[in-house]
Amino acid sequence: MKYYFVYFLPDYICIVPGPVSGLIGTTTYYTVDLVWSPPDMRNGVIQSYIIQYRVNGNPKLVSDVITTLSEPQNYTISGLNPGSVISDITLSATTRAGTGTSTTFQSTFMTFRQPRMSLP
Repeated sequence: MKYYFVYFLPDYICIVPGPVSGLIGTTTYYTVDLVWSPPDMRNGVIQSYIIQYRVNGNPKLVSDVITTLSEPQNYTISGLNPGSVISDITLSATTRAGTGTSTTFQSTFMTFRQPRMSLP
């Protein structure tokens, strides 16, 4: 009879990252540029961010996975029309351990409206 011993070592990387913070946005006629800070408790190497947001109050959320990482982290929502409203922005960081706590930002961003020109 053979006996096998299995040892499980604690691994601090098995804890998902904490919430992201500090969302700042700037707008143009056709884009919303977002910048945020990574989690204070990263608990490993950030591999990606998951972003969800709503365009013009549409009940369907737009989702994307951001794999190009930088500090500060940024993301551009493009292809918008002048006067578009971006709301209900939710961000979460992902490590090898999984997806961390989602942060929903109460900020709403509106792209610039094109000025109306009056003809004489």
